[in-house]
Amino acid sequence: MNEQLVVKNFGPIKDATVDFKRVTVFIGPTGGGKSTLAKLAAIFGDGGPFVDNVDLSGILVKYGIDNYRENDYLIRLSNQSGKTIQILGDIISYDSQTLSHIETYNNYDSGVNTKNDLIPDVQGFLDTLSTNDATYTLEEIKALLKQYSRQFYLKAIFESALYTHYVPAERLLVSTLNLSWPSLIQAKIDLPKPLLDFVKAYLKAGSVIDMLDIPFLGVQYEHINERGYISLNKQRSLPINETASGIQSVTPLLVLLEHLSRNTEQAQSFIIEEPELNLFPTAQFELVKILVDKCARIEGQNDLVLTTHSPYVLTALNLLCYAFRIAQQDEATAKKVAQLIPRHCWIDPEQFAAYYVDRPGTKRKQQVRSIINRKTGLIEENELDIASDELSAIFDKLVRLRKPAKTTVRTK
Repeated sequence: MNEQLVVKNFGPIKDATVDFKRVTVFIGPTGGGKSTLAKLAAIFGDGGPFVDNVDLSGILVKYGIDNYRENDYLIRLSNQSGKTIQILGDIISYDSQTLSHIETYNNYDSGVNTKNDLIPDVQGFLDTLSTNDATYTLEEIKALLKQYSRQFYLKAIFESALYTHYVPAERLLVSTLNLSWPSLIQAKIDLPKPLLDFVKAYLKAGSVIDMLDIPFLGVQYEHINERGYISLNKQRSLPINETASGIQSVTPLLVLLEHLSRNTEQAQSFIIEEPELNLFPTAQFELVKILVDKCARIEGQNDLVLTTHSPYVLTALNLLCYAFRIAQQDEATAKKVAQLIPRHCWIDPEQFAAYYVDRPGTKRKQQVRSIINRKTGLIEENELDIASDELSAIFDKLVRLRKPAKTTVRTK
């Protein structure tokens, strides 16, 4: 991703600067603003405020953060090449280069009288059509462009990933309401838009992925008669909504990722809330390895953003970074490291960012602060489990308050 997000006076975030990398993780107490930062990343990733006449309020409503706007709020995203998009008090502005691209998009069909008049970006779009573009009339091409070309201009405008996939924490409902989703979608029930988008993507993936092994949970997913089942020890199958909560929360995610990971032609951004839901610590580690493999391989173009409450997720990410670092010593060492952690799960510390997001009004100088050690590129050791440190401190105080038990002296 390699983009910088600046946020001021927006919901729980009072002042934050975040540098997104190939893998970025946010941890911190409930209500600090982890999800707010993730949702803003999603909004920019899927092209929210990129074109004129955009319904900014509608975009914020989609992610449930429309009421976060204060009078002087600021949101600014910039990348390494200097392209910038800024929202200041609902006023959207761009750097001159980006503005030029947007004007081109808004007037893409101006002066287009023949197919040869189409600009190169549009020619690239035509090359992606499954049918020979020569079969399309000029007016049909314009209609297609009206529907689809925005994604290609987004790539030119901001070098943004073409597809952003937001996985909300409410995904447990996907399995719980296993067979009810088609009717709920048809009835247009007022449910969070990110959840509905995830459901639709999962249902589509489920129709393609007939079977998926989930070895770290000892189960296998099967898609039978438009319904998800879980095979336990490859013997007994249960409807997914009758299985353990950890299986219910992780299976739709893994099915979707398996489907999306087969698209190797387009860059994708994955934003996943609380991957650790209902999982034992060792299972969290195995899941993190899968997420990095499917969403953020070193040699790939995709990127991954996580929000978490789990120190085990941080430890897992730290291990994947440390594996990469140790493997750089020599190839013999790299082979030994690969026996412990597969190469496709390694994270280059240069492409990793981790932030602690505190509640508003914190006594610390920064509400959102990097917890990466600049020298090692790893998460600071004392940041891996701040909650445990605080609880241990209380335990130590209790120990000091403990009075020695009275001993009874026996007399003969």
